[in-house]
Order: sequence, then structure tokens, then C-alpha cells
Amino acid sequence: MKNRHLKAGTIIDEKYRVDKFLGGGGMGSVYKGTHLALDKEIAIKLLHEQYAKNENHKVRFEREAKVASKLDHENAVSVFDFGTFEEKNYIVMEYLKGKPLHKICGGGRPMETTTALQLAWQIANVLVQAHAMGLIHRDLKPENVMIETKADGSSRAVVVDFGLAFVQDSKDLSRMTKEGIVSGTPAFVSPEQARGSMDIAGPSDIYSLGCMFHEMFTGHLVFTGKSVVGLLNSHMFVPPNPIRESYPEAHVSIALETLILRMLEKDAQDRPTASEVRDWLGQLLNKEAPRERGRPAQLLQPRSERALTLSPGRLARKASKNSNHEQVEIGIFRELEDEWIVSLASAGFSTTKIDIHAQVFDVPVLFIPQLTLEDVEVLSKKCVLITTLDIENIDELTEYMRAGAFDIITEPVVASELVRKIERAWKKAKRNK
Repeated sequence: MKNRHLKAGTIIDEKYRVDKFLGGGGMGSVYKGTHLALDKEIAIKLLHEQYAKNENHKVRFEREAKVASKLDHENAVSVFDFGTFEEKNYIVMEYLKGKPLHKICGGGRPMETTTALQLAWQIANVLVQAHAMGLIHRDLKPENVMIETKADGSSRAVVVDFGLAFVQDSKDLSRMTKEGIVSGTPAFVSPEQARGSMDIAGPSDIYSLGCMFHEMFTGHLVFTGKSVVGLLNSHMFVPPNPIRESYPEAHVSIALETLILRMLEKDAQDRPTASEVRDWLGQLLNKEAPRERGRPAQLLQPRSERALTLSPGRLARKASKNSNHEQVEIGIFRELEDEWIVSLASAGFSTTKIDIHAQVFDVPVLFIPQLTLEDVEVLSKKCVLITTLDIENIDELTEYMRAGAFDIITEPVVASELVRKIERAWKKAKRNK
């Protein structure tokens, strides 16, 4: 059914005037309009006619208005009103004068690195607040991010189109997802979305964001294919190619490649959180003061004043998993702090002191704080290696990763973060057997 566009000058509910048709999406048409009482430019999204009598689509459209209005953030589109006009639902929202991200990235052309980092940080930052609210977007892609130029010349990324979003555990807003039905856009869907899983949470957005970052920084999609089925299979089963090898012209650093590939992990539990992505990008953006930008507030406090932050439920689940492997041992070189030992034990790990000069190790994973680059080069050939580093700049981290360290945990060490990194290292050790 062809949708009839509203004519310029149409008045909606005696409050809004339609000025210009801007374009259409999967569910609705978007118009530039004017708020008559305020004489202010607005955008009006009107549900397509073929969906107007479908109760599921009406609920989904209303849900977009509700979830978007809950997210009050500079980098999320503002929603002002919701109503019905000529039996069709409409949303009134902020009018954005920029262009969608897909118009300025892709096509084999990587974005300028600093600009891309700034925009990536903004997108990750809005996800931090959204995920804290239990709000999952489910359709992150360059077409759903608008880029505006602010008065001072800087760029502002604005996440739009929450039509597929849902609020976790909400009693008011239906998820409207049935098992076996894929939501999202094939080039950017997470493996769990590709499987039609009902268990879609924050890590799914992180995967989609990793796909976006890949295109922003390299100019290329993570996966391409002639069929939707082929794309979905790639997301579920095919590891992404090493970025620096595949796209040397993009000049992607080891630290940035490491971040993007972790976001693209097949297992949702292996991906970083939105706050971890934002913090990592903050360090990349601000090499001179990584501790002041992009690090959790609790890490800025003196060691004696920091509380131990753990996730008991998650640790209990991991302990149960690891119990299937009897005792999971982690090799160390020096004594660990008590809080580290407690956290590792809660997750099912035990610690074994090792001789750093040994030729063979009985443990698959080594956690050895404060190693030299030379030590890393030797030890990483024997075991999966994690070390600590008091990072003052990203270049130093890059050197350690190039030397063979599987992972770096920054000083001062946070127990819960150490557990997460050891879990990842243990999975790699099992795969290498």
C-alpha cells in the first residue's frame, strides 16, 4: 500500500503544523514541522497507514515514544509528545539539522580518527545511561545516528529511532519479539539476535556498536554477503578478520582494534559493558590524562577509600560453571591482595604460585603483575598471559599488547575487573588445548 503524505500546512491537533516531508522509515513517515505556540521547529513521525489498524504496530509505535521520552540525554533524540491524528499515531520530537552517520562513513573510506573517536565516545556514553535504565535499543546502525554541527564547530552524535527498543522487565511495554523472529538490521545484528533469541540485553547493543565502530574506523562493514541468511550466519559463527591486517590504510591502533574485536565477541558475556567501552575510548581520546577522563569515579579515590565492587549473582553463576572443570588454577608470581583472592575464589578460581623462570607451567593462565616487556615476550609463548600496567598513555599499552600480552589490567586493580579478564583468558586457554 502506498502511503499518502500529509500536505504542507496541515495542522495536527491544533498544535503542530506540517511544513515538509523529510522521508520514511520502516514504520512511519517523518516531517519537518512547527510547534505553533512556541514557534519552534520540530520533527513529526506519523505511523504508516498500513500499520495504523494493526494493534501490535500501534503498541510498538507508542512504545517508541515512551522509551525515548524516558532517556533524557544530550546524545539521544528528545521526544516531546505523542498522539493520534486521523486514526494514525504520531510522535513529536526534536528536529535534527545534521545528516545520518552512514552519509559520512563507509564506502571504503575511514573517518578521521579523532572525529570518529569523539562520536564513538558520545554514542557509548548515551548507551551507559540507557542500559542503566534497562533500555536496550536493538537496532543500532549508522542510519540511526544523526550527526549535528554545534555552534562551537564540534560534532554531536544523536541516537534516534527507538522503534525496536524495549525496557527490560517492564510490565507496561511489550517486547513484541517472538522466538525465531530476527529484529534489527542484518549487517549490524548481534549473534543472539541472529539466532532469534528472546534473551536480548545490553551486550547485544555492544555488538551492534562494534559493527558501527568497525565501519567508522575502517570504512568497511564487518561482514558482507549477498543474502540475509549469509550475513546472519557470519555474525553467529565467523570470527571477524584482524582489522590491522585487513585494513592497514585505516591506521587503526592495536588498542582500538582490541576494543572493537572484544565488542564483536560471539559470546555476549565476553563483550565489555557500555561504560567500559566509553572509558576505553576516553583513554584513547585523552592520552595525557587517562585517569581523569574515561575511568570510573571510584578509581579516582585513594585505594584505602575504594569499596570492593562485585556482582554476586554473576560470580555465583561463573563459580557453578567452573565447578564442572574441578579446580581452575591461575598461575601467579607474587602474593595477591586478599580482595583479589576472595573474588577469584567466588568465581571458581584458585591461585598457584609459580617460578617465573620455569620452562614449563602446569597452569594455562598466568596473572603476573608488573612485568617488563621482555618478560611478556617470553611468558606469552608459554601461557595465556595477563599483566598489570599503570597506564599513563595508550602507546605503552600498545607495546605490551604487541609483545604478546593477552590482556592488560590497569593499576590500581579492581577485583571484579580482574575476575572478568581471567574468565576471558581461561576461555582462550580452553580453546587452545
